[in-house]
Amino acid sequence: MGKLINKALLKIKNTEVIRGSDPWKDEKGATLVTALLAMLVLSSVGMMITVTVAEETQVALNHYETVGCLYICEAGLNYAVVKLETSSSWAGLPAPGVSIGGGNYTLPDGFVNI
Repeated sequence: MGKLINKALLKIKNTEVIRGSDPWKDEKGATLVTALLAMLVLSSVGMMITVTVAEETQVALNHYETVGCLYICEAGLNYAVVKLETSSSWAGLPAPGVSIGGGNYTLPDGFVNI
C-alpha cells in the first residue's frame, strides 16, 4: 500500500512541475492581448480624427458661402449708394437674381426686394 501512495504522490508532483505551480507566470498570449488593445486605441483615435476633419470641412464650407453672401450684399448696397448719390432719377436695384459684380443672390419667395 505504501508503494501505491508513493507512486500517486510522485505522479501529482510531476504534474505540478509540468503545469507550473503559478498559472500567472505563464505569459503566453500577453503580447497578443497588448497588441490588440493598442490597435483598438489607435483605431478609435483614427475614427475620431476622421469625424473631426469631416465636420471641420463642412464648417469651413458654410463659412465660405456665408462670407460670399455678405460680400454680395455689401456690393449691392454700395451700388445703390453710388447710384443714389450720382443720379436723382435712379429707379432702384436690379430684380432679384440679377448679378451684381461677380456674385449673384436670389431672394426667397415672399421676401420684398427693397
